[in-house]
Amino acid sequence: MIKFTNFSVSKKYQPKLSFSSSTILLFASLIPAVIFRYVIYIDNIVKRPVSSGNIVHITVSILTISVILQTLSIFLFIALIKIGPYLFSYDLLLYIKEQNNSYSIIYNYEMFSLSKFILNHYLVSLSYVVLIFSVAIFSAILFGFLARRNRYVGGLLFGQLSSILSEGKNTSLSGFVLTKISNGHKHIMYSGFVAEVAFKDGSDIDHIVLRFSEKFYFKMNPKYPGTTFLKSRPVSDNPLSSGLMYISGAEIENVHFDHYHFPRFKSP
Repeated sequence: MIKFTNFSVSKKYQPKLSFSSSTILLFASLIPAVIFRYVIYIDNIVKRPVSSGNIVHITVSILTISVILQTLSIFLFIALIKIGPYLFSYDLLLYIKEQNNSYSIIYNYEMFSLSKFILNHYLVSLSYVVLIFSVAIFSAILFGFLARRNRYVGGLLFGQLSSILSEGKNTSLSGFVLTKISNGHKHIMYSGFVAEVAFKDGSDIDHIVLRFSEKFYFKMNPKYPGTTFLKSRPVSDNPLSSGLMYISGAEIENVHFDHYHFPRFKSP
């Protein structure tokens, strides 16, 4: 039999966990959000490095994601506990009890504090950890799937590039990068297929990585600006090179993004 008792938080309630254990639990609760963020950006062209972002914005986003994931996992965990006895033959007693302004977990007629319950019944605790990690990974995969097919969802992930990357097509993103490196009236430009573009806060670029990159000049002519793109040369003199060109955001003056659609041909 499974019982869940209703309880309310008292204003005089003081947590019984020590500072060290509560701090560990706080950091542990943020791990699913970090995993969610890692899975989203691991296979995306658009990146948002933690090291170059606003610490306040990143902290708020991780806390928000953590609260959402913890809430979903708790509801799923409770649902599994309630449904479990009907699917499998076992009798489980699990509920939370308030006593002397502190909360204890009653598990199979034994009373435990939160920390002791985690240590003594690690299999139950481990099952919840596996559940919340699974929820984090599945949610990240689902969010990435929707971001590639819906412009509004994609705006949260790709930013201004959502109009290109959220079309649900086999899209290859190219970039023409105007740098601050100059020689008189000429500026060096690079072009290639974008392997990675990392943003700081908002739309500020941290760096761009180009594949099959070529170099040419941007010239300030008396009448109108022009480029030597038709005379561009590969960055590497090795004709068999397939390396990547890293361009720091500090060296970038402007970027033009373009895209190409490659239709998916079905075999007969």
